[in-house]
Amino acid sequence: MTLGRVHYGIASRPADAIQPLQQAVELFAELEAAGETNTTNRAATLGDLANAFMALGRFDQALQAAEDGLTLNRQRNDQSAVARSEGRIAQILDAMGRQAEAEQRYRQALAASEAAGDDELAGILWQSLGNLAADRNRLDEAADSLRKGLAAFQRASDDQGQMQVLNSLGEVERLRGNPQAALSWYERSLELAQRLGSVQGQAAARSNRAILLSDQAQAAADPDTRRRLLSQAIAENRESLALKQQLGQPASIAISHNNLADDLRLAAECGIGFQPVDAAPRPDAGATALLDEAEHHAQQALAIWTQLNDPHTWQTLLLLEKIAAARGDATAAAEYRRRKEAAHAEAQQRAGRAGLDPKMLVALLQLALAARAQQVPLADALRAAGADDPAALLDQLDQNDPWLTTHLRALAAHEPRPAAEVPAPYADLLAQVWQAAAD
Repeated sequence: MTLGRVHYGIASRPADAIQPLQQAVELFAELEAAGETNTTNRAATLGDLANAFMALGRFDQALQAAEDGLTLNRQRNDQSAVARSEGRIAQILDAMGRQAEAEQRYRQALAASEAAGDDELAGILWQSLGNLAADRNRLDEAADSLRKGLAAFQRASDDQGQMQVLNSLGEVERLRGNPQAALSWYERSLELAQRLGSVQGQAAARSNRAILLSDQAQAAADPDTRRRLLSQAIAENRESLALKQQLGQPASIAISHNNLADDLRLAAECGIGFQPVDAAPRPDAGATALLDEAEHHAQQALAIWTQLNDPHTWQTLLLLEKIAAARGDATAAAEYRRRKEAAHAEAQQRAGRAGLDPKMLVALLQLALAARAQQVPLADALRAAGADDPAALLDQLDQNDPWLTTHLRALAAHEPRPAAEVPAPYADLLAQVWQAAAD
């Protein structure tokens, strides 16, 4: 069991943990049969095994191990352990796209945690329910669950949990279109993270503030407002990147490099008058200098993604294509486009299907509903949201996820719900969207 925990929990090598954990499960079963121990250790090890399988994407095996552990915990009537097992099963179901079932298991876990009088665990489960509701675009429900999680963490005097749920509340308010409320939650999370000395918490809050400020900048019609907000976003991204570099988490560092590069590219589009507000402003903040720095950070992100063999590579290549285009370098832009398309195709092949980013899916559905409400063509709504070529975007979606474009066009055009079959992971979300359209 110890070996399994070393491989999985410390060295983050779940593949190497599987066999030792399976051996530990068998060993504990033998000790139980000899009357030398109860099922507590075997149930805990099954939980570790479920986590290892889940990290490898072997969800069916993860689910079986988690269910086996739950059975043992129920037999002992250990409500706290039952709650943790139910929560683990909910996580696995969520990762499998079975969100309705995940919600049910989270609620069963919550009932068990309350029976055990475990406020800290209840806070974690309320937060999980809130995040799940946000993923399903049930934002009012998400906010309510997260507030209940915050109250539970406060009862448990769990400052770390409060810090995390405050950040989640900020994200929900951002999705609800309440930027000032979102910034307020992020600020509270950041203050608590600073008091706790949590580098991870500070990095998360600053990164989320940067995303919100960048979104506001891109929506701003006034050039001075756009420049001011981008300047603030860049400063937040710099702070977040420095914090993440302290943590030494490559994927997270790559995300910050990528986001900073994109904001610098947008700043270059602002033209004369852009002035950064970070602690060490550049003497030359002209478009060329900004694009140079943007390319530097994008290349840093690309190097990390490549080393990690991560599917995000194509997104950074898209950013480098945009930077090259902003320079007027058509040759470099074309080469980055070629590499981007190849990397995207490889990522889809590795995933076994054309991948859909959940946030992008929600954004597209919201745009279709907005087009329906405003009685404008879907392409116009996409263009207003910043799509450079709505027709090309829809053509690409037609190739990858034709069911989605069928629903988007029907929603925007006030047509009845089409018969196009929706993949299981998105069925709940589409049902809610069509219900909203009917209301």
